[in-house]
This record gives sequence, structure tokens and C-alpha cells, in this order.
Amino acid sequence: SSEPLSTEEQEQFWKDLGSTKLKEPLAMVQALFLVEDVTRAFTHQLARYRLGINIVQESQRFSLQDGNKATIMIPSKVVTSEEYENFVEASEIAMSTYHSMTASGIAVQDARAILPTHICTRLYLNVSILTLAHIYEQRSCCQAQEGEWESVILQAKAELQEKGFPHYAASLKAPWEDKKCVSCGFGASFDRPCKNQRKFDQNLVDLVKDEIWKTLP
Repeated sequence: SSEPLSTEEQEQFWKDLGSTKLKEPLAMVQALFLVEDVTRAFTHQLARYRLGINIVQESQRFSLQDGNKATIMIPSKVVTSEEYENFVEASEIAMSTYHSMTASGIAVQDARAILPTHICTRLYLNVSILTLAHIYEQRSCCQAQEGEWESVILQAKAELQEKGFPHYAASLKAPWEDKKCVSCGFGASFDRPCKNQRKFDQNLVDLVKDEIWKTLP
């Protein structure tokens, strides 16, 4: 029908988007986030996404990294290891050398080469809900790097929910949250064992039961 959809019909169709491969309506909705206190390692991974996403990131090429304000994120597993002090010392040496180089006249864009990958940055992230849903599905998987990704995607979903867009937030789901999904897609010999395999197995059992019930008179 070409007639305008009622509010109830719109809500129903948004729910139905979770049960169909036809996701294009999600590509027509854009969300803009200010993402702060993430590492350059994180943004290197984020930059791999090409479609439905635009990034404007704080520049290290022109912006001098303030020694009193610059933050270097220490991975949680390093914090609890014997290498913690070595990590801190190496980071301090890198920052000290960086400021020594810029003070001596070396251009910021050249001195930045010595900065740690885990120095924190910020960026504006403009992303379609379709792409965000894809990112959420990938990065909520146990194959993804632990730490920053989980924090960022959960906060993005919470922001959509809190700003009054629960139907958009509901579009962001982990693979194991889809009752029709029976595999995360990582089954190669070099993939790590899936931590959510039991949930996928239960999904498969439930789907088989549903099919059996359909055949009964």
C-alpha cells in the first residue's frame, strides 16, 4: 500500500526488521556520536569500516600532544601482569622523547612517530544504523578484541535508548541474541573457540523443536 503507515504499523515493521534480511531502511538513519578516550589502536580498527560511516578524528599531525593532558590507556591484562612497570616506563620515555623532539624544532607530524599506539584520542563518528548494527554484531562476538570495543558499542546502544530511539537500539544485537542464529561464523581451525557455543546450540535445539511441532497434526 502507498498509504502512510500508522505509528502502530511503524513499530511493527521495526520489529520485523529483526527477522528479515531486508535491512535497507536501517541505512537511511544516521547517528552522530562524539567518541572520547579511545586509543589509536581502536581507531585503526574502526577505520576499516568503509560503507555508511564517516570519521573526523583529532589530528596528531598538527595537534601537539600535551604532556600534562595526554592519556595512555594501559590494557587491563598488562595492569595485572609483571610487565606493568615496564609498560609505564616505556610510555613515559616515549612521551618525553616526543616533547624533546618537538622542542628542538622537529615537526609535530614527524615526532608523532614515536607516540604509543595506546595514546588516547577522540573523534566524531557519523554512522548509519545499518552499519552500526553490523559493527555491533562483529565486535560483540568473543572473537573481537576485548576491552574498548565492548565499552564503546554498549554505550552507543545505551545512548540510542536514552535519547528516545529504542527501536534503533533494538536493532543492535550480538550474534547469540538472535534466536535464529546457530553459529557466530567463526569455525575455522585458526579461530578461537566460541564462548557462546552453548547458546547457539540451544538456539538450534529450539529451532528443531519448532519445526517438529509444525509437522504435528
